[in-house]
This record gives sequence, C-alpha cells and structure tokens, in this order.
Amino acid sequence: MRQQYPSAISEFGLLRSGNKSNLVSCLEALHGEPSPAVSPPVTSKVIDGAVLAYLIKPDGCKTFADYCQNKFIPHILRQFNETTTRIDVVWDRYDVPSLKDIERERRQQTHVPVRRKVTPLTPVPRSWPNFLRLSINKCELFEFLAKNLICYAEENNIKGKLYVTIGDLANCYPKGEHELDNISPCTHIEADSRLFTHAFDCVSKGHEGISIRTVDTDVVVIGVSVFHKLERLGLEQFWIHFGTGKDSRSIPLHAIAKSMGSAKASVLPVFHSLTGCDTTSYFLGIGKKTRLE
Repeated sequence: MRQQYPSAISEFGLLRSGNKSNLVSCLEALHGEPSPAVSPPVTSKVIDGAVLAYLIKPDGCKTFADYCQNKFIPHILRQFNETTTRIDVVWDRYDVPSLKDIERERRQQTHVPVRRKVTPLTPVPRSWPNFLRLSINKCELFEFLAKNLICYAEENNIKGKLYVTIGDLANCYPKGEHELDNISPCTHIEADSRLFTHAFDCVSKGHEGISIRTVDTDVVVIGVSVFHKLERLGLEQFWIHFGTGKDSRSIPLHAIAKSMGSAKASVLPVFHSLTGCDTTSYFLGIGKKTRLE
C-alpha cells in the first residue's frame, strides 16, 4: 500500500530505501554549468577520513603499518601544495549508539564482515570492503591512522597546518594556543556534520577558499545550507570534491547556494530528510528529483 507521507519508523523497523545521489544532479543543474573535474586553488581542504579508507586500497601492503606509511600518509601529504596550507582529516565515530545503526546492519546482510584487530604488525585482510563493513574494525583503523598521521607530522616537521580528529577530540600540528578551541571536544558522531565545524574554523582563521572531500550526498546538502553563513564570515569559494573515478568532480556549493537564495538553501536539509535519507523512509514511487521540481 502506498504511503502518502514517508515515516521514520516503518513496519518491522525497515525503512524504504532510495537513491540519494539523484539530489546532487538536481542541485548541480541549478548552477547551469558542468562541475569541473578539478576545483580552482583553495587554501584549506577538509577531508572525510572514512572516504579515503574506502578509496585507498591496501594493494601491495602486508601489514596495517605498511598501509599507513606507504599509502594513507603519502596521500594526505600530497594534498598540500603552493596554495593549500591547511588540511583537516575528520573521522566518523562508532563508540555510541547511532540512528544509522539500522542502515549499517542492512549493509552487512549481503556480505559477512571480517573481524581483524588493527595493530601495526597485523596483516591486512584480503577483503578490504568486508573488513570495513564492521564498525569495530573501522573504529580501530581510524584511530590507528589518525594517531600515526599526527606522529609522522611531528617527527618529520612537515610544511603546512594539519588537524586530525581522534574520537571526540582533535589534534593539530604544529600545536598552538587556542588552535583547537572551535573544534575540540566535539559531540558530533557523524563526519557528515563534523566536517563543517572544521570548515567554520577554517573561515574563522582567514581561509577564503575551502574544499571538502566526500562521496556522501548528505555533505553536499549540508554544505549548500550553511554557505551563506560562512559567506558572511568571509568565505568566497566553497567546493565539494565529490564522487570517485570517472564520476569524480568538484561541485561549486557557493554557486548553487547563491542560485537557490539564502531562504531555500537553509531549509534544504529538511527537504532531504522528509523525502528520504539513511534514517527516514523514501516516498513510494516518487523520487527526490520529482519532489524538488
């Protein structure tokens, strides 16, 4: 039976799923120009660490230490360039119950997750995707990568400013008084929203161009909704490096938000949640594109 409105709690606790990414193409169409493959130079990059953990495969690595030193850390350091002087790496947290637990359990049903304790000498699992399906694996891996990244920066005196979250706290290199006042401690569980506490901190420290690395539609939605607030603080360009492979592109959130106007942009997250996301059901037979139009 069709539901006229979606409900957050459905029969048997199951939510009707849909395609969130349809909303991204709709938002890009508002801009009227194709999103470039590479964003113009920015001074600050905020990275969803979990995205990199999925994208950077441990091919050729024997242990987690090998993966961290030869794959993950070099990728982060390559993000620094002549214009980019600050990198923030933000991780999800899995230490408390979350509204997304149902969604995570659903994703585990098709494949049996592999439990592997993360230590420097532990061999990396053969099936990286299955390893990352288990929350405790991700929790240990994210903490391991975050701590080693900061240690590497301190031991090698890297050029540039580095901020890395570990649990509800954040570390920075080089350390300075009041550097972490705006971002640590932080009660956000999901990196989706925590990314923007770091974006606000970047703007408060004078950065006028910011790029966020993600593959999540939710981050695009939040980014559009908060741009006008960041603009009033001095932000000029706000990019999302979105997607993977041939679909990878840089979405100009500043242009989309301006085309929508402040009022519509600010309520975009409400529209997104009511038409279906990870914690609310989708309409039956009516997608986001139809509703947005």
